[in-house]
Amino acid sequence: MFKLNKILGLGMALDLEKLAKVWSLATRGVGGECDNAMAIAKAMVERHGFSVADIPDLLRANEPDPFEEMMRDVRRRAEEEHRRAEAEREKKAQEKKKHQEARKAARDKETAWRRAHKRQVDEIIKRCGGYDKVFENTPDEQRLVDAVAPWYSRVERPEYGEGCYSETWDGKESHDQWTPRTLDALRNALPMPVNISDALTEYKKWEAILAERAMVARYKRKGDVELQPPVRERRWLMSDLVAWGLPANNISDLMIRVQFQIDRDWNDPKEQEVVLRDLARIQAAHKSDLEAAAKAAVQRTAEKPKRRKPAKTASQRRAQVEEILASSEGQELTLRQIAERVGVSPATVLNVKRRGVTCSN
Repeated sequence: MFKLNKILGLGMALDLEKLAKVWSLATRGVGGECDNAMAIAKAMVERHGFSVADIPDLLRANEPDPFEEMMRDVRRRAEEEHRRAEAEREKKAQEKKKHQEARKAARDKETAWRRAHKRQVDEIIKRCGGYDKVFENTPDEQRLVDAVAPWYSRVERPEYGEGCYSETWDGKESHDQWTPRTLDALRNALPMPVNISDALTEYKKWEAILAERAMVARYKRKGDVELQPPVRERRWLMSDLVAWGLPANNISDLMIRVQFQIDRDWNDPKEQEVVLRDLARIQAAHKSDLEAAAKAAVQRTAEKPKRRKPAKTASQRRAQVEEILASSEGQELTLRQIAERVGVSPATVLNVKRRGVTCSN
């Protein structure tokens, strides 16, 4: 009985959605399914004072109004659009806040950097003799510029802004590669290093000049700076010499080369081949040194005088000492060396030597 009441919806308001489903089965069902659905629908409506004939009207009254459906859909879309607009405004507000925070952090970082480097910048400007002097060519830079003067030119372009200029050089059209004659001029303008350590020293010199100028330009808010192309190309020449151009003659040179390659963070197979070449050269040189040392040791062993066969009696040992002292070789030996050869103590050799001197007198 309880199950039947639950199905029929007794004690509750008429469930029109359920009635619509049951009525659909009653009107479209087949056989017993149709009869059962009709009985259930009849029981549902009669409980609330309706008859089976009222069911179509009840269901028709429950159908949604198209206009209200349209308005409900319009309101739903408007609410969704409002939510999207609010989310977009919130997103833009957060992005703007992050951007402002990032700009403030950058300004604070720059202020801290300027405060930390003020003394160093002042020292650079004072050492160079003024702000403008910092960016003037050093004597070595000027030698490089003069060396390629026939093929290099730099023209100031104030119409494009302060500090703007244009540059041309021999080979610029070929992907900025310098031609062999300009490279030879750059190599001959200054002494070329003969070992890796000297090449690294010159490379660091150009890096230090650029770093100081960049620091002063940043402090004065003058933008980025760069070495002139002839100087920049000379720096690249030094970089190539350190990385692979010059042979590494010892472990120290090889360590300098490998550390330089690590600092540059390049992955060039040529540089790895050079390291293997250097290792093979150093290994061969080390092997030659070992062979020479072994040969010298064998030679010293062969040249070392053999120890005399120990005499059995004291008089025989004394006679051997006298024989050595009387020889030309004995004049160059110490008492201990003579004693080791004969098998006596240095004091015995000294006594024999003194006795011999006394007898001669």
